[in-house]
Amino acid sequence: MNKDSPVLLIEDEKITQIMTQEAFKTLNISNPLKIVENGHDAITFLNDPSLDLPCLILLDLHMPLMNGVEFLQIIKSDDILKQIPVAVLTASNTAKDIMDSYELEVTHYFVKPAGHQAFTKLISSLDTYLTYNRQSSPVS
Repeated sequence: MNKDSPVLLIEDEKITQIMTQEAFKTLNISNPLKIVENGHDAITFLNDPSLDLPCLILLDLHMPLMNGVEFLQIIKSDDILKQIPVAVLTASNTAKDIMDSYELEVTHYFVKPAGHQAFTKLISSLDTYLTYNRQSSPVS
């Protein structure tokens, strides 16, 4: 990942928030991790001109106020925001959720793994992919 840009985690479950923070610490990922609990708060964050746009969005699908699909519909209609890579990180493995997400041009779709070690491995793989994939560079 671009080490100067934040990663935006959109997640309402505290345990996933903590596991993500722990994975970043374990892997020495220096990107600031910004956490919001729903799509509405994420849109507010992304539209704040005083904040840097994230190099990656980690998105849960099932959240209060504005779910992940609704969030994707909004950002994918914006010429700047649609360039930010989005990795869905959710408990859902339903075909509908997977199809809806890829139709809205997510970069990756992951079902949350059980356990700290498996979760950390997933975050490590995503970090490696984004570090070496020039197409996933942050929006300027």
